[in-house]
Amino acid sequence: MPVELAPPDAVKWVVEQVFKVMVRLEAKASSEPWQPLTGKHVTSLVTVSGPVDSDQPNFSVSVEMSEDLAMRVTGATLKRPITGWSHMVEDAIGEITNMIAGNLKKHMIATHVLSIPVVAHGSDFDFQMPSLQATQEQVFICGADRFRLVVGQVKNEERR
Repeated sequence: MPVELAPPDAVKWVVEQVFKVMVRLEAKASSEPWQPLTGKHVTSLVTVSGPVDSDQPNFSVSVEMSEDLAMRVTGATLKRPITGWSHMVEDAIGEITNMIAGNLKKHMIATHVLSIPVVAHGSDFDFQMPSLQATQEQVFICGADRFRLVVGQVKNEERR
């Protein structure tokens, strides 16, 4: 049975600090339930893995946000306006996810390594990884926009 991998306060603190320091935008944890995004949006995922023979769980960190918020995050990070989707937005959102995963890792299993981010962008898509089970979800507010962070754990039967 998957367990909470990181203390909820650590998840909130890490995301808020990455946004404050690296993005220079305020992101605050919200107790509101997540509502699926409509229109164009982006999902970025980084996996955090240990040795194959380890008894410690592998996990993932994913971030989902609207295309508009992704462009605003990229613009704030690069200190210039971004007016359309480009490889810069894809890279920036992947890197933000990577920074969050890297900072969460020290609250979970510090010896694991990070994957290269996977970034999906578009509309009417459902990003699924059948071998992962979501163990933690947190909604954040950034200005008028919402985004969510999900921590998933590799299901036990997939690991062995």
